[in-house]
Amino acid sequence: MIDGKTQIIVCTNAFGMGIDKSNVRFVLHYDIPETIEAYFQEAGRAGRDGESSEALLLYEPSDIEDLKSRITAKYPPVDTIRKVYGALGNYFQLAIGSGKDESYPINILEFCDTYDFDLISVYNSLKFLELGGNLSLSENLSIPSRMRIITDQMGLYQHQVKNDNTNAILQFILRTQMGVFDDLVTIDEDKISKHCKLSRKQVINTLSTLDQLEAVQYIPQLKGAHITYLTERLTNENLHIPTEVYFKRKKISQEKADAMINFILSTVCSSVLLLNYFGEENTKRCGKCNRCTEYAMKSQNTDIKSVINNYLNIKFKDVASISLEELIAATDQFTPSEILEEIRIMVDNKQLATDLKGKTIRKL
Repeated sequence: MIDGKTQIIVCTNAFGMGIDKSNVRFVLHYDIPETIEAYFQEAGRAGRDGESSEALLLYEPSDIEDLKSRITAKYPPVDTIRKVYGALGNYFQLAIGSGKDESYPINILEFCDTYDFDLISVYNSLKFLELGGNLSLSENLSIPSRMRIITDQMGLYQHQVKNDNTNAILQFILRTQMGVFDDLVTIDEDKISKHCKLSRKQVINTLSTLDQLEAVQYIPQLKGAHITYLTERLTNENLHIPTEVYFKRKKISQEKADAMINFILSTVCSSVLLLNYFGEENTKRCGKCNRCTEYAMKSQNTDIKSVINNYLNIKFKDVASISLEELIAATDQFTPSEILEEIRIMVDNKQLATDLKGKTIRKL
């Protein structure tokens, strides 16, 4: 790929991360990015060597609806988030007020089937519960088993003399793990199994029994997806979803998606739209994008002054003045900055006049 032998690359939107390839000549978007920032970054993979390059985005009306649906799915209703939280507590058989700092394995597909939830709604609800500081979701967790002896020497001895397997397991742990009476230490059931010539299942069952008898604290290895409660379980009514975590994020996402849709549907120069979105003013048409070339074909010899004069002559037959906002909206083949510049020239030449705030214009 880097040496140029591969001519076509099909990739995700992560293309380019860690890849130093400056001579990409063409980027084709098959899906609509969710934000202009994402589009700008992805389209910007083309032509980093300064040579002429192209970016093309393919879409149909249904794709715009799909984009809106994706944004909606990312923000399930707050009531749904509360229901998912309550169902989690029931799934783990966790009492109200308990569970803080405890981890529980979860099969998310099974959870969805049990409580008739949509998978995407559950996943996004868990993300908001995580952002709100209520719990954390570890999707590929792998924490080794841990153990601590919580009985005294005499109590431990009584367990050892009752069962040879128990004695062999405890003797090995005592010899290999320093501080097992003081803190949770990491243990490996496979090593214990091999040394004591027992099956892994026998080791786990023995340690689990000692845990139930309150001789040891045994936390088996955690693998796969796990939910860890960062606070005690709350009632659904007392669950708080911070404004900045949900509502502000939702508003920003919707605004960014709307800006992306506007970018797709607009007839204004793509370069002008992008640069204006990122805060640059007084931008000019690039003259190269499809919108500029289409405009050039349509307008031919029609200049901006003629278009503005024709529009104003018609309007001023019925009204004495019009707003600049109306003029800009009616002459969308030109950018706002181009229209404002032409109006300024016409005012300087005493062909038009504006109000004190410069928001309306009238003919002299």
